[in-house]
Amino acid sequence: MKEYLEGKDLYIAIKKAAEVLVKNRDEINALNVFPVPDGDTGSNMSSAILEAVQWLDKVKNNNNLKEVLKALRDGLLMGARGNSGVILSQIFRGFTEALDGKKKITTKDFIMALDNAKEVAYGAVIKPVEGTMLTLIRRLSERAREELSEITDFLEFMDKLSIISFEIVDETPKYLKKLREAKVVDAGAKGLAYILKGFRDAIHGDTEVNIAQIENATSSEIAEIAYEDLTFQYCTECVLQLANEDLS
Repeated sequence: MKEYLEGKDLYIAIKKAAEVLVKNRDEINALNVFPVPDGDTGSNMSSAILEAVQWLDKVKNNNNLKEVLKALRDGLLMGARGNSGVILSQIFRGFTEALDGKKKITTKDFIMALDNAKEVAYGAVIKPVEGTMLTLIRRLSERAREELSEITDFLEFMDKLSIISFEIVDETPKYLKKLREAKVVDAGAKGLAYILKGFRDAIHGDTEVNIAQIENATSSEIAEIAYEDLTFQYCTECVLQLANEDLS
């Protein structure tokens, strides 16, 4: 029985999530057909979460939930690459902001954080497209509230949340024609499901993390899926820091 999470639990859960995501990075790259088949969704999501891990490693007290939440939020933002990385950073911005001020996280807090993650992620995208990572966080927050709100044990909660996440991944083609034509599920949604699986594994006690030992595949080993000619082949991100943040 595990009734709450502390800072150290979230700290190791994120690191385990990074390991699981990176292990499956090439599968996610190969699934990547939307919005363009450039085979980098797994790499972009991995870049974001690995940056978050580096920020977490700089936290002085990894049981201080406030510090862990801030490092996770800031690290994901600074490591975000491409659409998938940016949306992932916004999902966790909403998730972490909902938990600000907490010293411990209950399952009800986690559900509330999923709700806020959905709101922030959808608000960050000008034209949200269903059948993507956004659908996963939306349906996950809905189903968690409907099906898991009475569960107080995180072990049971995360087991069921992980199962639900992969069920929603399998549903993504029904929302998006391009996925149906390619006969694949959405890459970003599956990447997020792997992150949640990492959470689940860590909370169940699988806390040994060996990210550095994971073998990296070369780009030539990634399955090439090219269903259209690409006009714009590169994503560009920038971070702006205002010289004077007081705009009142």
